[in-house]
Amino acid sequence: MALAGMPPREELFSANVCGGTNGGRDPHGPEIVSAKPYHDRASGDVLVALSHGTISRYHVASGKRIWQHHDEMRFPTWGSYDGSDTAVVVPLSVGRRMTDSTIRPVLITGETGMTLVSAQGGSILAYTKYPQLVTRSRPVLVDVSGDGTDDVLVRSQDAVWGYHVVVTHGGGASTLFRICVGLLLMGMILALLKNRYNHNTTTTPQNNNNKNYHQYDKRSTDPY
Repeated sequence: MALAGMPPREELFSANVCGGTNGGRDPHGPEIVSAKPYHDRASGDVLVALSHGTISRYHVASGKRIWQHHDEMRFPTWGSYDGSDTAVVVPLSVGRRMTDSTIRPVLITGETGMTLVSAQGGSILAYTKYPQLVTRSRPVLVDVSGDGTDDVLVRSQDAVWGYHVVVTHGGGASTLFRICVGLLLMGMILALLKNRYNHNTTTTPQNNNNKNYHQYDKRSTDPY
């Protein structure tokens, strides 16, 4: 339920963020805990992640669900310790070419690992599991490598772990390939039309010449 006002009183919308997955879960299993939702003020969307592997994106003004994704195998978990504050949902800063928060990947961290999720469709981009449980410690996002992309620092009971995030822009090659294929098809169509047009223009005068030639022969053989 999304509420507005200070203090929040007016209901904006209500939505099911569990994805309908509670029916098949063990009632004696771990409790489903929500991370603190992230409100993207630029787009007016809110991202909600649950500890059982579901993340949803909703538009606050309309309450419309933009996408929802569920993946227990490649999703961090949290909430096993009281007072745990490790669950974070935040867009990752990826250089200068991806400044729009609606297309930047979303980082979700927990006690067991972290996941990168596509902000546009909710698909899992990458997942890594921590060597040790990270509890009662929020991750630190900082550009350690200096490449313009946030790196992730987490602290466990025995050590500090750093993760270098590498983002590859694979859309350029695909776009170039599509452009080349489109130009090739356009060239083939133009060549076909030109060939057909030239064929019509060359055969028509030839038929007229033959017709005139036969008429001329016929006239030449007629008696005076």
